[in-house]
Amino acid sequence: MLHITDPELIRNVMHADEFRMYVHPNATTLLGPQNMAFMHGPEHAALRKALVPLFTRRALAFYLPRQDKLIRESIASWYTR
Repeated sequence: MLHITDPELIRNVMHADEFRMYVHPNATTLLGPQNMAFMHGPEHAALRKALVPLFTRRALAFYLPRQDKLIRESIASWYTR
């Protein structure tokens, strides 16, 4: 476990070839062996780059209100059953 507060040092650690994220032993069963958590190198970097546009302020402003509406409607339907 690392506790780093310096942004430059975090960048250096996260981009080091030796850095590996360790997750729970059952994670492969729960998430699947092809999950992003288990990827390394160029494959991981390409997937992260592809996902970045989904988390811009503009993208979040578009789909979060719709998601919120659907969640509220779904929860409300539980009470009317």
